Amino acid sequence: MRRALLLLWGNLFLAFPLFPLQMVPKGKVAVVQAAGKGGKIRSSLLSMEGELRVSSGETLFYGDGSLEVDALANQTDGQVREAWFDYSEGWFSFRVGRQIVAWGEADGVRITDVLSSRDLHTLYQDDKLAIDALRLTGSWASHSFDFYWIPMFRVARLPGDDNPLAELDAYRILSLLDRQEPERELAHGSYAVRFASRTPMIDYAFYGYWGYNDLPIVDIGKGMAVYERMGMVGFDADMPVGSFVFRMEGAWYPWQALQRKDLGGSERRNQIQALAGMDWTQGGWSLTLQYACDLVLGRTSGLNHERYEHKATISLSRSLCDDLLDLSLEAAAGLNDLDSVWHASMAYDVTDDLAIEGGWYLFLEGPERTGTYGTYRDYSMAYAKATYQF
Repeated sequence: MRRALLLLWGNLFLAFPLFPLQMVPKGKVAVVQAAGKGGKIRSSLLSMEGELRVSSGETLFYGDGSLEVDALANQTDGQVREAWFDYSEGWFSFRVGRQIVAWGEADGVRITDVLSSRDLHTLYQDDKLAIDALRLTGSWASHSFDFYWIPMFRVARLPGDDNPLAELDAYRILSLLDRQEPERELAHGSYAVRFASRTPMIDYAFYGYWGYNDLPIVDIGKGMAVYERMGMVGFDADMPVGSFVFRMEGAWYPWQALQRKDLGGSERRNQIQALAGMDWTQGGWSLTLQYACDLVLGRTSGLNHERYEHKATISLSRSLCDDLLDLSLEAAAGLNDLDSVWHASMAYDVTDDLAIEGGWYLFLEGPERTGTYGTYRDYSMAYAKATYQF
């Protein structure tokens, strides 16, 4: 496989026309230290990232790699985050390789954004995993249509055995089971389409996906965790009105495999998710409000999912000192259990290349039930971060 990938990228480089190449390298180094209750160290990371953009005429190659040293887990992890080749000619373009794709208008809430799997090895970064895919795009006027073929599905990245998050019940159970990932065969590929349009009044897009859920279904009786097939049909839209932007997003998951309470596999139900949001920006202030809901059609008494689950998020930020200083407060609350997470931060650009940040995360459980956010109550922490870009 490694030899095949090297040959592929070698052929792609040969595809560049014989014109002067423009090369733009970039990189950054970041250090994060975090401590929780009682001074317990919760994170100690050194990360290095580098990217390279090479273009010539209508062709473009982009590569992005990272190296992460986790002193707490005593491990070093390196990966190629993205590596793709893009060619465009008039109304048509294609992109092939490892690429990160973001769908939808939601901020921190997953409605239609199912193409790139989640990176769950840390609580404090909303990272995605790139997909190895071919994307074909047709564009005309203010419209575009994308088709994705993903021959090999990438499952979500879960915490490793040395990761403190592995102590949580959900991850501990998964570590004891045989995880049955989709076979690496063309018959087990995934497919997706997207149609988008921009108008003076409103921007909108429609999505379709047939592939796999990036998180597995647990079957204790069989000692397995299986990644099930899933489909999704969705849409999003945003409409600017003065200093406001109003957003909406919705998705239908037909016959979705949902986890049973007894961890004895899954039952399939139709599932509908939706979100409404508002953004406001004025004089250095920014405010985002969102409400999201998740409805399961049919009986849910035996499922690890309520018939109607909903949550709300808020984000308030203020830029000061000629945009050198940013203050922000973010919160999300589960409205079924009244659990919540709060994040406050202060970031300052010391120079054009050096930035520092400090803040805290606070996870609160509900008054009667722990809730999703309350599950992480022992992971509340204060942190400090420094980033140098070059």
